Parts: sequence; C-alpha cells; structure tokens
Amino acid sequence: MESVRTLFIADIPDSVQEPDFQAIFRGCDGFIKARLRQDRNENVVGFVEFTDHHAASRARDQYQGYNLDSTSDQGIIIHFSHGNRNKRNRESSEDGIHFF
Repeated sequence: MESVRTLFIADIPDSVQEPDFQAIFRGCDGFIKARLRQDRNENVVGFVEFTDHHAASRARDQYQGYNLDSTSDQGIIIHFSHGNRNKRNRESSEDGIHFF
C-alpha cells in the first residue's frame, strides 16, 4: 500500500484565499500542490500534497494549530488524507465530491 502523502486541512476560515493557503505550505520540503475546496457542509477545507509521507508528516507537525486568520483564535486541524491511497479515491477528492 502506498504511503499517505497528502494532508487534509480543516477549520480554515472562509476569508482565506487559495493563493494565500498555497503560500503557507510552498516553503515546505517536498511540497507539490495545495488546493481549497468546500465539503458537503460548505466548510472550507484544504488538501496539500507532498512528494512523500515524511515531508507531509513534517509539514503537519509544523503547521498543526496554525492560525490562518488574525481575527480568530482557532487554528487549523491537520490529518493525513485518505484520498491518495488509490486512484479512485484520489480522483474523487480532487473533484471536490468526496473527501474521505
């Protein structure tokens, strides 16, 4: 089974724009891409893809609880995504239909 190398980011404020979200993770080793989507409850969530599990793990540890909005006290919650474990799930997560 392929190692998970994509992070799922929750509790993203509505005010955060995709270019700003991408800029946060772009400086991390192994960064490939970052994107924002809306989940089925219309909450903003993000996905950040890395070259390997170790790079994703380092980014998760570095940014867990990071505050994306200075007007809020709530930080982001980061988990490993299950969307890139196989091709079918990866395609579903990228089109914004299924996140888990």
